[in-house]
Amino acid sequence: MPITPNEILEKEFKKALRGYSVEEVDDFLEMVADVLADTIKERNLLRERVHELEGEVSALKAEEKEIKKMLLSAQKLIDELKAQAEREAEIIIEEAKAKGEKILEEAREEERRLRGLILELQRHRTSWASEFKAMLRKYLDMLEQEPNFIEKELKEKGGKRASSVENDAEILKPSDLEGLISDNDFDL
Repeated sequence: MPITPNEILEKEFKKALRGYSVEEVDDFLEMVADVLADTIKERNLLRERVHELEGEVSALKAEEKEIKKMLLSAQKLIDELKAQAEREAEIIIEEAKAKGEKILEEAREEERRLRGLILELQRHRTSWASEFKAMLRKYLDMLEQEPNFIEKELKEKGGKRASSVENDAEILKPSDLEGLISDNDFDL
């Protein structure tokens, strides 16, 4: 049962014959009442301070909880961004690979086309060279069989330009033609 300082101060004791000194008892009770009053004040101040600190602790716990939530959210966001960046990087790499493959395939196709064109041109050159050699040999054979073939041919056609043809025939001899159509000139 708690005792207040006022109760101590107001407490009266019965007087007995051989009792305590009233003055000493009163002084002592007054001193005890003062100590008790100070103790009560201090206890009340401490209770207020404890209440304030409990409020601060409660607020700090709430802040801590919020900070933890924010950290978890931030970590989750970081993980999501990282995963998204990795996915985007994979997509970019795959697109680059696909584009590279496409470019490579186009280059290979162009190489095949150019090789085919080169082969076609080589065939045409070979064919042309063969035809040209055959034609030159035919004319060479004709010239060797009949040396005056050109002159006779022109005379039969009316004799025009015979002098010019004769000059040409003298300038170009069958042996000259053989040198012109050597096989080395048409080799591929």
